[in-house]
Amino acid sequence: MNAPARFVRSVGCAALAAAALACASPPDGAARVNTALAERTGADRSAAAPDANELLDEDALVAQALRNNAQFRVALADLGIAEAEWLRAGALPPATFSMLFPLGPKQLEYAAKFPVDVLWLRPKRVAAARRDWEAAAETVVQNGLDLVRDVRVACADAGAAFSVYDDWWEMDSDAYRAYADYAERRFRAGGLPAQQVAQARLRAAAASDRRASDKAALAIAHARIAELTQHDPHRTRCFSAHTVAPPEALPEVEALIADALAARPDLRAAELALEAAGERAGLARREIFQLVAVFDANGSGGNAELGPGLELPVPLDGGRAARALADAKLARVSASYQAAVQRITREVREGHARAEASASAARQWREERLPAVEVWTRRTDAAHRSGSVDIGAVFEAAIAENEGRREAALAFAAWRRARAELERAVGRRLELGEAPAAESSPTTPVKP
Repeated sequence: MNAPARFVRSVGCAALAAAALACASPPDGAARVNTALAERTGADRSAAAPDANELLDEDALVAQALRNNAQFRVALADLGIAEAEWLRAGALPPATFSMLFPLGPKQLEYAAKFPVDVLWLRPKRVAAARRDWEAAAETVVQNGLDLVRDVRVACADAGAAFSVYDDWWEMDSDAYRAYADYAERRFRAGGLPAQQVAQARLRAAAASDRRASDKAALAIAHARIAELTQHDPHRTRCFSAHTVAPPEALPEVEALIADALAARPDLRAAELALEAAGERAGLARREIFQLVAVFDANGSGGNAELGPGLELPVPLDGGRAARALADAKLARVSASYQAAVQRITREVREGHARAEASASAARQWREERLPAVEVWTRRTDAAHRSGSVDIGAVFEAAIAENEGRREAALAFAAWRRARAELERAVGRRLELGEAPAAESSPTTPVKP
């Protein structure tokens, strides 16, 4: 066998041996994200998509959003990039083959070079890339929790908008107009001052303005749900201000903070990023000297000469710049981790406070205030039939009941929003032992 053939065989054997070090493929990132979101929210994005005309409840809309939302698909694409970086970290660098052709008295020369430092640096690089991939996966899960929160908040807004616009508007506007007409007749008969008539007209005008605002809020809720889920918002069952009664008490805030610090995927992502930065800080010190194996040959036939060698590039700054950059990145990631702990703690405390306040208000409207207003309306009607009060008191009672129903719907929507925010802050669905209440409205027609 001549020298070039022996040279090629030797280089080929070395390449095959090095290829055995190639790392295995990363696990299925999408499956990991699906499992984590299903455990935390109960929504299975891997389930079959519903029919376009199917009526979806809030939980089904959440799963639909996780399947269809474009921004969430962007996050999944970022996970694919992290998978590629993991594969690249495990890939072996290319060997360099060079040949100098003989010309005149000059001999044929050829050489192969391979950076052998990869043999002991590669595990560290793969470990850092794996942690980056795991951090990216946790970040995608957090993006999914944010999307779940957005859908539940949109459904809460839609339920309130639908209730105040569609359910009670006709009765509400009729009561305001009727009271204004009554005040006008009493004024002409000398029974009411002009100021009270003006107030009645202003209240009727404010009710008309409120109708336009409520109609816009309903259209905005439609648009928001359509964007988040890519499903026809009219084909949902989430447009209801009353689905479950708020709980009597929420879990203790300190227990929720402990759960959040253990469960929040963005905190786990920050922890993994810190570990990866630590790996890279160590790599920066090991990568100062890059050792390259050289296999050199020259001549041909009986004059062929073969021999190994080493090449050692020496950085003139001793790797100071690379170490400083790695240390600075490590310090930054460490500070980011501490900031994440503080931010999560604040979010849970704020979310708990809002949830407690909104749950209390929703319970009071449901159990005390609205029933009291309804009793007042019935008693006023009975008093009017007996001749004890005039029709003006009936109008006032009807208006108060309609406004009470409106405030109750808004209070319950505020509780639904606060609950969604608290669950996002904790990082999982909360089982609060709520009792079912009124049935949801199946569709959301919009009146002209």
